[in-house]
Amino acid sequence: MSDIKAKRVSNYELFYDLVFVLATSSLTGLLHGDHIGFKEIATFITANLIIMSLWIDETIYLNKYGERDGLDIYTIIASMFVVGQLSLNFSNDFEQTALPFFIFISLAYGLISLQYYLRGKRIGFTNDIKNSLYMYGAYILVFLLSCIAMALNVWTYDEKSLLVFYLPFVISYLFKDKLSHDVMNFPHIVERCQLITIITFGETVIAILKNYPIQTHLLAGIFFFLAMAFSFMFYISQTYLNINHHQKTNVAVLLYAHMVLVLGINFFTVAVEVLYGEHASFGLPFLLIGFFLYYLGILMTTRYNQDLYRLGKAVWLQYAFTLLTTITLLIISQHHLLLMAIILAISSYTMVRITYRHRTSVRESLEE
Repeated sequence: MSDIKAKRVSNYELFYDLVFVLATSSLTGLLHGDHIGFKEIATFITANLIIMSLWIDETIYLNKYGERDGLDIYTIIASMFVVGQLSLNFSNDFEQTALPFFIFISLAYGLISLQYYLRGKRIGFTNDIKNSLYMYGAYILVFLLSCIAMALNVWTYDEKSLLVFYLPFVISYLFKDKLSHDVMNFPHIVERCQLITIITFGETVIAILKNYPIQTHLLAGIFFFLAMAFSFMFYISQTYLNINHHQKTNVAVLLYAHMVLVLGINFFTVAVEVLYGEHASFGLPFLLIGFFLYYLGILMTTRYNQDLYRLGKAVWLQYAFTLLTTITLLIISQHHLLLMAIILAISSYTMVRITYRHRTSVRESLEE
C-alpha cells in the first residue's frame, strides 16, 4: 500500500460547490424555450465545458496549494459570487448577455490567478506557480480583449463566437508539460470529483420528481428514478471501490472524464424534462447523448483502477454489448415513454451487475 495520504476536503470547498447547484440549474435551463436548434445546443455544450473548466481549475489550485487559511477562504467566497453571477448570464440571447458573461469569466480566472500569486508570495514562486500564472494570464487576455471588442462594437457576437471559449483548452494544452503534476494529491481529486458529480445528480433527481408526478406518470417516474439510482451506483462502484486511491499520477484524464460525464448527466436531465413536453422530439437524442457520454466518462476513469480490478476483454465486451443494446432498444421504443424508462433502468442495473460479478470473480480467484 502506498504511503500517500489523502488531503482532506475542507468545509470551504464544500461551501464553494454550493454555487454549482445554481450553475447546473442554469445550464439545463438553456435547452428550454420556444426554440431548440443548433445555437441552443452549442451554447449548452459550451456553457457546460466553461463551468466545469472553472471548477476544475479552482480544484487544482486547492489541491496543490490550498491551506484552508484566510487567503483561500476569502478568495473562495469571492469566486462563489462571481461564478454565481456568471451562471445567471447563461443565455441563448448573445447580444444581451455576452458582455457581462465575458466580464464575469474574466473575473473568475482573475481570482484564480490571484490565488496563485498570493500563495507564491508566501511560499515562493515555483516554476509551477509561475507557469500557472502565465497560463491563466493568457486566458484573461483572451476574454478581456473580447470584452473590449464588444464594448467598442467592433465584434458582433453570435454562435460562431462560441469558439472563443475553446481557446483556453488550446492554451492549457500548450502548457501541459510545464505544469507540475507531482504535487497533486490523488485521493483529494477523486473525492472532489465525486462531490461535483453528486451535485449534478441533484438536478436530475429534481427533474424526475417534478416532471413525473405520482398522479400522472407514476411508473415512468419510478423507472427513471431507478435508472438514475443504478447509474449513480455504477459510478460509485468505479470511483470508490475500483480506483486505486493511493497513487501518484497525472490526474488530467480523471478530470476530463468528469467533464464528459457531467455533460452526460445534464443531457440526461434535459431529456427527462422534455420527453413528453413541447420539445419531445429532442427527448430521445438528448437521452442517447447523455447515456453515452455518462458511461463513456466513467469508463475513462478505469485507467486508474487498482491492479486487482483492471478490466479484461470479457468485461469490456459485456459493457459494450450492454450499451449498444440499450441504445438500439431506446431507438426502437422512442414513442413509448414507460418502455424507455424500463429499458434504462434494466440497462443501468446490468452495468452494476457486471461490475459486481467482476469484483466477485477476482476475489474468488484470489481465495483459490
